[in-house]
Parts: sequence; C-alpha cells; structure tokens
Amino acid sequence: MILIMSNFVCALCLNRKFPSVHACLLHVRIRRSNDANFIVICGIRNCQRQYDKYGSLYKHITREHSDVLFSATSNDSQMDECIDNANSIDQMEDDMDIDVEPELSVSAMQEMYSRELQQSVLKYSLKLREKYILPAATHTDILADCKSLINSVLTCHGNVVRTHLNSTGYNVSEDKTLVDSVLNTNMYNRLWSDCDSSYKLQQNCQKMLGMIKPVEHIAGKFKSYYVPLTDVLKMLVQKEDIAPYVLKETFVHDGDHLTSFTSGSVMCL
Repeated sequence: MILIMSNFVCALCLNRKFPSVHACLLHVRIRRSNDANFIVICGIRNCQRQYDKYGSLYKHITREHSDVLFSATSNDSQMDECIDNANSIDQMEDDMDIDVEPELSVSAMQEMYSRELQQSVLKYSLKLREKYILPAATHTDILADCKSLINSVLTCHGNVVRTHLNSTGYNVSEDKTLVDSVLNTNMYNRLWSDCDSSYKLQQNCQKMLGMIKPVEHIAGKFKSYYVPLTDVLKMLVQKEDIAPYVLKETFVHDGDHLTSFTSGSVMCL
C-alpha cells in the first residue's frame, strides 16, 4: 500500500482528514505502519521523499519540516505526551476517536496468521519454480526439506515453552487451548501441501495471491505463455490500496526527472 500524507489526509481511510501533522502521524503509526508493503510518501509541501518505515518518516519530518511539526497547538503537545506515556494503545485510540478492534481468540489469531504464512509459503514456492526455474522434482524435495526444518524448529520452541511454564508451576497439560492450539504444529502442515505440485501452486496463487493465470499461445510448432495486460490492469484498479494512489492529485515534478507515473505532461492532458 502507498500512503501520501498530503494535507494530513489518509486516502486509504475514505480520505479521512486530520487536524494536524501530529494526528496524522499517530494514525499512520497505529493503523498503517504494520500494513503489508507499507510505503508512505511525505507529501508535506509536495515533498516526494518515500519511506517504508514509520520511524524513518518521523525523522525526515523532524529534520526537513520541523516548522510544521513544532508549530502545533498546545493540544497537539498534550497529544505527544499522551503518545509517549500512554499505558495502552486503547487509550490512545480513544483519544483520537479511532475504533478499537475487539480482542481476537487464539483460534481466530491462528487463522489470521495462517493465511499470512500461507501467502509467504506460496511466494517462496513460486520463486523457486519461476525465478530459479527449478525442475518439479527438485522443487518438491526443497519444500519437503523446508517443512521438516520448520516443524523441527516449532517443536523445539514448543518444548522450551512447556519446560519454562512447568518450571514456574504452571500446569501445561491442564490448559487445553495451549496444548491443542498454541503448541500444536500440525496446523502448519497444510501450508506446504498447498504448493507441493504445479497444479496446487497455480490454483492457490490465483486464490490466495490474486495472481493471473498465464494464457497459452501456440504458433505453429512453438508454444508460449503470456499474461493479458487488461486482466492485470483490472486486478490492480480493484485493490483498495492502489486505486486512491492512481486517482490522487498530481504533484508538480521537475521536468528533467521521472519520479513517478504522474511525471511528465501526459498526466496533465
């Protein structure tokens, strides 16, 4: 996702506008900095500096736009103090009128993280097949080795947790959720089975990653594949983190440098 802090507006939250740079930074820190593929463009006075970490963005603003940051009202100063000293994220979100997400159960958290892990495994598997052009048999062997290694690590880590809890007097065997869910590594086995064949890899990349299936093209005795450009564009504009960036107001760029897709005269037509 790409977030532009121009005019203290979050284009990814239905153009939600914030009263100051402090409020906008707090929103980015709480709600956006942990997003997948987090990228934020400063946007202050059309500044095009881009960062993938919240801390780097904040340092940039304190160095280059300190007048904006430190010209805040007394209320904003109180907000800074609240950010530094608040005992919980819930209190900060209440002060900023940000909805607090309900606490997730263990099973719900496992399902959420399982989907994220599944996507990571699929990307890794796809990289082995497509980038390094590994034969199917080699690809399968590597995935099997990875599965064995990860399971060994999880099992060892689980044993350490069990030993520590038992040494503190906590009866692990009586905690059904801990034994059956938290320390149970069986749920991770399906992550590898989703990509252990070419067919499964293709189907799950389409389903989980939104990738587009290549189209076969035959010319005489030659066979090749291509990805339709129109399908790619349709897929991109449907993503909620991309559409606002495409539709955003264009910035004034140095005509001698190409800094984004909005550079040049074509976007001004």
